[in-house]
Amino acid sequence: MTGPSRGPTTTAHKVACWLVLLAILLVGAEGLSFAFAKLRPGLFSQRDKVVATLGEKLDRYPEFLARAYDPVLGWDNVPGEHRIQACDGRPVTVTIRPDRSRRTPAVVGGPEVLLVGDSYTYGDEVGDEETFAWRLSERLGVAVANHGVQGYSPVQAMLKLERVADAHPRARVAVLAVTHVDLARMVSRYRPLVDPKGGQDFGFEPYMDGDRLVPNPNGPTPVPAEQLPELARAAFAEDWHALPEARFPYSLRVAQLLGGHKLYRLLAEKYRGSYRGYFQDRRVMAGLAAVADRFVAHARARGMEPVIAFVPTFATDREDAGPGVTTLVARLGTRAIVTAVGDEPGGWDRYNIRSGCHPSAYGHELIATRLARVIGPLLDPARAGLAAGRS
Repeated sequence: MTGPSRGPTTTAHKVACWLVLLAILLVGAEGLSFAFAKLRPGLFSQRDKVVATLGEKLDRYPEFLARAYDPVLGWDNVPGEHRIQACDGRPVTVTIRPDRSRRTPAVVGGPEVLLVGDSYTYGDEVGDEETFAWRLSERLGVAVANHGVQGYSPVQAMLKLERVADAHPRARVAVLAVTHVDLARMVSRYRPLVDPKGGQDFGFEPYMDGDRLVPNPNGPTPVPAEQLPELARAAFAEDWHALPEARFPYSLRVAQLLGGHKLYRLLAEKYRGSYRGYFQDRRVMAGLAAVADRFVAHARARGMEPVIAFVPTFATDREDAGPGVTTLVARLGTRAIVTAVGDEPGGWDRYNIRSGCHPSAYGHELIATRLARVIGPLLDPARAGLAAGRS
């Protein structure tokens, strides 16, 4: 007599065991992902924290609109004399002229060199007479207009040149100074996505989507204060820099993080101080090439020689712009000069005031050394050779 068949029972038992094992693995993965999200919150979206901070500061929005807001550029320098504390603790005076440019030496005849760029061009954390714009004017013996603005991307700097060029009919050279971190800014519509602690809570800006320039989302008419949080949420959801939120299911959010393009550049920035990945990204470089084309065309149409100068963010990333220089030289040919600061002899350990800070006065001297050597021959080959070599 044959015993009862145990096939179905055995199969069901195996299925149950596999389901239990799968459940254990899923719970384990979720637990590990939860722990990872809590230990490394900076690798996930900061939306809720940033939007909450924005909400707390909405009462300052009218002042921002009255003093700094620009419908095209996003924001601009605030005229006047400002006393600030530099990164090393010393007091610094910043003087912004009525045309929103930083003070430079008064030279008869009007500016012959126009500078546009970010806080490195502006001269954050150094006095008026310590900026590389001031040093350039002294070296070259001509007036230099410093239209650098804190926090600007190459998009904003290029648009700033278009804004101010006609006011400087004597200008013969236009310089677009690009720090390495600017490439990260260039593809973002809202500054806290790139720098949550940068203090630019109302920092909406024009940006590049591939080779397409997208206007400032808070323009041409500024939205009411109560609509700003919604603009910020949209940026955190749609921006090139968008990161997954740290929420359930955490394992899915970690998978999205690992599969996205942002993580590896974020790690390079945080732990190696390197922005080279942006220079190697095709989409980012398409945006930079489009900005460079427009900058060069506008400068040349107004009789100015265009110069694009890459400026290191820190002494440790001086070679990061190499791929960018190669790309733009090949694209622009003889239409513009493309150069990179970084191989000048000197104490590069003194470039920044200290770790994480802007360039020191000595760092600005290093930048001026390279730019004087490049700009000098465009102004006066005989005179500039001597001026560029002056210490």
